Amino acid sequence: MYRALLFSIVCVTLGAILLANAIALEENDGRFSVVLERVQARINASERAHYLMEVTNRLPLDDTYRIIFSDDINWNIMTLPLYHRLSGMPVVANSTIMSQIYLSPVKDLPPGTYRINVQVTSEQLGTTREGFLVVTYQPEPEGPKNYVPNVVAEVLVPPAIDPREIVLVQLNLKNKNLHNFSEIRISLTSKYLNKQVTTTLEPLETKTLTLPFTVDSFLEPQKDVVRVRVYDKNQTFDEVYVPYEIVTYAQLVEKSHTSTGEFLKSTITYVYANDANTPENYLIKEDTSFLRKFFTKTEPQGEVVRNSDGTHYYAWQVRLKPQESITVTISENYRFLFFVVVLTLIIIVLYILLQSPVGIVKSATVPQSTEGGISSIRVNLHLTNKSALPLHHVVVLDRVPQIAHIIRKDEVGSLAPTRIIEHKKKGSLIKWEVEKLEAHEERIMSYTIKSKLSVLGELGLPSSIVKFTLEGKEEKVFSNRIRVTS
Repeated sequence: MYRALLFSIVCVTLGAILLANAIALEENDGRFSVVLERVQARINASERAHYLMEVTNRLPLDDTYRIIFSDDINWNIMTLPLYHRLSGMPVVANSTIMSQIYLSPVKDLPPGTYRINVQVTSEQLGTTREGFLVVTYQPEPEGPKNYVPNVVAEVLVPPAIDPREIVLVQLNLKNKNLHNFSEIRISLTSKYLNKQVTTTLEPLETKTLTLPFTVDSFLEPQKDVVRVRVYDKNQTFDEVYVPYEIVTYAQLVEKSHTSTGEFLKSTITYVYANDANTPENYLIKEDTSFLRKFFTKTEPQGEVVRNSDGTHYYAWQVRLKPQESITVTISENYRFLFFVVVLTLIIIVLYILLQSPVGIVKSATVPQSTEGGISSIRVNLHLTNKSALPLHHVVVLDRVPQIAHIIRKDEVGSLAPTRIIEHKKKGSLIKWEVEKLEAHEERIMSYTIKSKLSVLGELGLPSSIVKFTLEGKEEKVFSNRIRVTS
C-alpha cells in the first residue's frame, strides 16, 4: 500500500515538473521562436488534451514551419487549422501565428503521465526547435460515473467580410455528457468582432447561436483572427481561433447632379465619390456629340473619345482615395454661334439695303490678233437693275484709250450708243442713255475697238460709269477694270 502511494506521489510530482517545463518552453535565437502553452493537460478517456503553440517569425521574409510529433501511435493528434500539421504553418515576415493542438488516446492506456515530443523546423533556415507536450491520463473509474463537464464549440465566421454588411457568426455548442449547465459563457475577441454572450446547455444538448456584428464600413482591407472561448466560472471548455479577412470593395457613386441654364448657355455639375475602403482608379464618361464638343468646355479637362458606332463621349481617368470625391463641370455655350449668325444676318441685310440698285459688269474678248499682238477687242457691258422698282434716266459712260478707236457698226442684240465723243489725246467717250430700266431688267451694250498698232502683252481698259437718280439724288456706280492679254 505504501509503495503504491509513493509511486503515485512520484508520478504526480514528475508530471507537475514536466507540465511546468512544457508551459515555459521557448526556444529563441533571434530568428524564430516557439512557445507552448497548456490549456488542458489532465484528461480521462472521454476528454482531449489541449495545447496552444505560438510561432513567431522574426525574419524579414515569409517562412513555413513544419510540425512533427514523436508519438502518434498511442495518441490521436490534431491541429487546428488542420493544414498546420499537414503542410506546415505559413508565417509572414515579422509576425506571429497560433495553432491549437488536441490530443486524445487512441486506446485505453495505463494511467500515468505521457510525454510527446514536438519538433518545429524552419524551411528557410533549416533549423529545428524541440519541445514536448505532457499529458496526464487517468481512466474513468468503474462503477457510478461522475460526469466531467465537456463542451465543444464549432465556430463559423465568414472568411471574407464586406464591412458594409452585417456579419453573422454562428456558434455550434455541444454538451458531450449528461452534465447540466445553467450558465455557459462565450467570449469572442478580435480587432473588430468582440462580444460576450451567456446561454444554457442541457445534458447532451446541441445548440446553435447566431451572433450579428456591424463593423466600420470604411475599414481598410486586412486579415485578423477571432478568438472564441467557451467557459464557465470554474473552467474553460473549448477555445477556437478562426481567421477572417476584411475584403476590398469599390464603387463609383454619383453624389449629386445639378444643372443651371441661361440664355443659350447651360452648365451641369456632377459630384462623384469613391465609395470604397481602398484607393481605386475609375473611368468617368459623359455623352457628347461631334458638333457639341466645339461649344463645350469641361473642368477638369476631359478627353473626347469616339465609339465604334460613331458616338462621342468625354472621358476622365481619375484615382480616388476612400470616400474622396471629384467635381466634374460641363458647360455648353452657344452664344458665340448665335452672335456670329446674327452678325452675318445683319451684314446680309445691310448689304441688301445699302447696295446700289444698279450693277454693271465689264468684260472683253479678243476676236482678232495680228503678228501675235492685239489688233481688235470686243467690249461687253452688262447693266442690271437689282431693285424691285424701275429706274429712270440711266446714263452709261465708257472710255476707250487713245491707242484704239471705235469701229462704228450696229451690234446685234446690243443697245446702240447715244453719243460717241472722240478726243485725240484723251481717247474716246461712249455714252448710252436708258430712259427707263424696269425692275430686275438687264441690258447689254457691246462695241468693238481696233488698236492703231498691234499691242503685245496687256491692254488695260478703265471702269465704266453708270449715273442715275435715286430719291432726288444723283448716284454713280463703277464697273470693274479689265486687262486684255494678247
